[in-house]
Amino acid sequence: MLRGLCRFLLILLVGAWLPAGAAVPLSPALARVDLRGQLEWLQDDAGRWRPDEVAARTDWRALPGEPSFGFTRAAIWLKVTLHQPVGADPDWRLVFNNALLEDVRLYERQASGHWRETRAGQAVPRALWPMQTRSPTFRLSLPPGQHTLMVRLTTRPSLSTTVSLWRPEAYRLEVAQEALGTGALMGVYTLVILFQFAFWLISRESVGFWCALYALCSMVAVLVSAGHPQAAFGWSASLSLVVLGLSLGFSLVAVARFAASLLELPRHAPRWAAWHLRVTTAIGASAAILAAWVDYRLVMPVLQASTLLWLLTINGVAIWLAFRRFRPAYLFLLTLGVYGVGVLVRFLRNLGVMDPGWLTDNIYQLTSVFHLLVLSSFVALRYGTLKRELAVAQAAHQEQRDFMALVSHEFRTPLAIINTSAQQLARNLQAPVERTLTRCANIQQAARRMSNLMDDYLSLDRLEGAERALQVQSFDLLEWFEDAAADWSPERVALEIDEVPERWTGDPKLLHIVVRNLLTNADRHSPPEQEITLQADVRDNGDLRVRVIDHGEGIADDELPQVFKKYFRGRSAQGKPGAGLGLYMVERIVRLHGGRIRALPTPGGGATFEFRLPPHPGGDEVSRVAG
Repeated sequence: MLRGLCRFLLILLVGAWLPAGAAVPLSPALARVDLRGQLEWLQDDAGRWRPDEVAARTDWRALPGEPSFGFTRAAIWLKVTLHQPVGADPDWRLVFNNALLEDVRLYERQASGHWRETRAGQAVPRALWPMQTRSPTFRLSLPPGQHTLMVRLTTRPSLSTTVSLWRPEAYRLEVAQEALGTGALMGVYTLVILFQFAFWLISRESVGFWCALYALCSMVAVLVSAGHPQAAFGWSASLSLVVLGLSLGFSLVAVARFAASLLELPRHAPRWAAWHLRVTTAIGASAAILAAWVDYRLVMPVLQASTLLWLLTINGVAIWLAFRRFRPAYLFLLTLGVYGVGVLVRFLRNLGVMDPGWLTDNIYQLTSVFHLLVLSSFVALRYGTLKRELAVAQAAHQEQRDFMALVSHEFRTPLAIINTSAQQLARNLQAPVERTLTRCANIQQAARRMSNLMDDYLSLDRLEGAERALQVQSFDLLEWFEDAAADWSPERVALEIDEVPERWTGDPKLLHIVVRNLLTNADRHSPPEQEITLQADVRDNGDLRVRVIDHGEGIADDELPQVFKKYFRGRSAQGKPGAGLGLYMVERIVRLHGGRIRALPTPGGGATFEFRLPPHPGGDEVSRVAG
């Protein structure tokens, strides 16, 4: 720990307090010497100066930070004086951390007074590089004493780089750590690309394709900017700029379409969305082609400025959507805001406004990966939500079709009875009174059946909106029971009402449907001579218990769990009137009142339906009604 503290203090002494132009001491305790603030510079606009001429000039200027000159056609000369103490290891590495520098020439003064030139950079064949690294790196062997180094830099991309001296062992460790970090970064990019591409193949959602293309363009741009394909495959400077220009240009096209899909712009603002896609596609594609094959130095600042303008515009649209309560806009603003900071810092660094360094060199990659990961995860979750919503909508549509088929079927029978009876009446106006009365009774019965069906369907529609379902009031309980059983003779339906409260609280019309449907169901499945019992009493906890008991066909054991399902009709109901809605509505109404219902066999044969209601309607749905 003490050794590390001493090393840190030495770095401060050497790197921060030493004035430019003074000899930089190369302490044996240092593994790295940052030359920030220790360099002097000259600008050669014509690019024709010779080393002797440059060394003799007296107009050298101190460079306060790192070399950061933006997009320039001039040759930039740098100079630094180093002091190597006696007995120190002479081996050092001079590192320029910008893989896109095209021509870096190091000049070292020899004992003869001549300058020895060593070259590296994208415009230099790899075989001539002093070290096979991703960015220009030079071996230095510095005997004790003072040494003046001069460097000439020219490049078409932004001339912005850090300059530092490394001990060989520390440099090898730094390269290994960089390789590990790059591998992790490329792994994340690859996962996003594969995931989004697979998502697009499976779902055919365009947002997946554009996200995958955007991630691919970003990954290629990061790799080329870091110099990895150039080092691995020996790419020339021209090929590097072609690939970089294409990836950056089409990155704008892809991210614009990705954002449009994510924010659903064609739905919210169709005209603006169409204009937005046309403009970004034209700018991105044109910039990609011009930067690749015309003038990278001229086109790239325009493309980066256009990207910043697009970021401001799309963030404004996202803010507008956020005010309209469009939830994806909130996450979009967060992630694209972070990404926008990375783009802005990279843009300012390339223009020479901000000095190069670890943060300015890597913030674009970090923010790009962050917003890609977050938005990719959101796309997957959003797709899952939309898929579930679509499944619900499709199920509702299918249910509606089934419902219409049932309505058509159920109404066809009573309508046929009415039509036939009316035709018979019209053909034989002189028929006996008894036959005429029978036909009129058939018409009345069919009309009553249609009326009951209509009541069921309207009640079902009312029940589907729980917030409008209950109309709670106090009503006379005994009178209500008598009214519910009034459609049947006392011989058919026997009332057994124990001690019950005089009044009860609930929705009397919906509860009337419950008892009527249970009695109708019992009447339909019981022999005409069998009595049906309607019982009611109050339990110890205050619940009202109501039971409808019949001694008819009963319910098969395997059908008991399904009797309250919508449209379910058991085997015994086949060929009999009914739509499979009665018991479903019964269970729904009882649940809306905070109660519960069950079906069980009657001893000796038949079925018993029992439901219990609390003294006051309760449950989540009723609470929403009260609210």
